[in-house]
Amino acid sequence: MVFLSPCKILFGSISSEKISTFLKESGYSHPLIITDSFIGNSPILKNLTEPLSISGINYVTYTDIEIEPTTDSIDKLRAFYHLGQFDIIIALGGGSVIDSAKALSIMESFGGDYTDWHIPNTPTGKVIPVLSVPTIAGSGSETTNACVLRSSLDQSIIIFASDACISSAVFIDHELTMSVPSTLLAVTGIDALTHALEAYTSILANDFSDMFALEAVRLLSQNLRPAFNDPTNMSAKKSLMIGSMIAGYAFSNAGLTLIHGMSGPISAHFGIPHALSNAILLPTLHRYCANGATSKYAVLARTILPRLENESDETACEELIKELSALNNELQIPTLSSLDINESEYVSVLDTLADEALQLGLIQNCPFVPSHTQIVDLYKQCWSEKW
Repeated sequence: MVFLSPCKILFGSISSEKISTFLKESGYSHPLIITDSFIGNSPILKNLTEPLSISGINYVTYTDIEIEPTTDSIDKLRAFYHLGQFDIIIALGGGSVIDSAKALSIMESFGGDYTDWHIPNTPTGKVIPVLSVPTIAGSGSETTNACVLRSSLDQSIIIFASDACISSAVFIDHELTMSVPSTLLAVTGIDALTHALEAYTSILANDFSDMFALEAVRLLSQNLRPAFNDPTNMSAKKSLMIGSMIAGYAFSNAGLTLIHGMSGPISAHFGIPHALSNAILLPTLHRYCANGATSKYAVLARTILPRLENESDETACEELIKELSALNNELQIPTLSSLDINESEYVSVLDTLADEALQLGLIQNCPFVPSHTQIVDLYKQCWSEKW
């Protein structure tokens, strides 16, 4: 068994200020800092770049990263990259920013077409190093061996997954989350919880991934409400950042399952952000999965709700699904039917969604793999789900 991990992780409320020291000690002198327009116009970027300027490091910033990266957005980033002579990429932001940095590194290191490196193809060899500085708890991309983007040609999902996608270093600074709106924190936090839940129930799970998955479940489930209700609760936000990171460890090594398998096609067809799509499907699909993996789901239930310690596995599973629905409700996650999606249009593409979900390959990591017909029925249940 091989356990995948970044080379170096630095924690702390001022870890972002130590990046200049890391760059100098590692021999990097010309970083490209990429981020989105929100961070580009916020004090967060200045807090990172001021120490670099003081240290005499010749950096360049790119602040046009798109949410939910596409092949077109990466092409635009690559064109900018070609204007300089950069020796490291610093990704400052959430999952879209970090995934964009990884995609840039892969494509500039190996060339070819984006689909050449779509799973199960695995690029190997030396790549442009990526230093990840997450500004929100969610994707866990800073510690994963994958990145996700969408084809601008046909809206299909493209996934790169290999050692080449692992960050060279990660800087975790929970104070960077202070400006994150509570609504966004809620969606991305549940996305992180989804990663941990799926990693623990995957058929590829192992003792190491289980250890990280269960601790991530504990940290995320206990701190989502406090962080959502009180944006100044730094203890809760620190726990969310750590929980998100180790959830990334877990699913990098154990894989993802039904929720990510079914949410990808919905995101592609209806333009729903990846994290929101996962959050919306969470209760319905875990209700289905728990029926075939009761003992594992009972462990998850008791991790989230210790009061269930003496209850039967069946009762624990029932209470877990109620808790996931309650969490969505309290964090103001919209239901699928409440979004700006026409029901008739949704029903008309269910067969296509099911086909694409099976083709994505993640559902095969479930303890039991639903059929095409069962997936169509689950999509119908997701539409009707209320909390």
